[in-house]
Amino acid sequence: MPIRTVVKGPAYEICAWVDKSGQCDLEDFFRELRATGHKDLAKIHWLLKRTAEHGIPKNKELSRDLEGEHAKGIFEFKANAVRVMWFFDENRIIVCTHGFLKKSQKTKKREIVQAIDGKRRYFDESEGKKRDG
Repeated sequence: MPIRTVVKGPAYEICAWVDKSGQCDLEDFFRELRATGHKDLAKIHWLLKRTAEHGIPKNKELSRDLEGEHAKGIFEFKANAVRVMWFFDENRIIVCTHGFLKKSQKTKKREIVQAIDGKRRYFDESEGKKRDG
């Protein structure tokens, strides 16, 4: 499957989407945060680990589903300005499509579109592998 495990716990396995060329937007985003010494990197790592161990936080300040019919099934982890877009797969797997720094009140449409596209491509590739395998 086109994913890499980020953190695995008893509640969930949290993975990052990897495209056919091997590009992983989430890993690139984390590298960028590390290089700039961004203050929220530790918090987003804590949040992913906490989710893998204990489940999805009920606090909407940490994780929420995006509203609107076009964003159905897309969620975001929130660590102050850092956002990580994700969706569910079967068997308690969370797939993160990418991360970004939120600079305004509303999540930009292009971030939602990127997450929706990643989800579609993920399931298209997963179904193809099941048929071919």
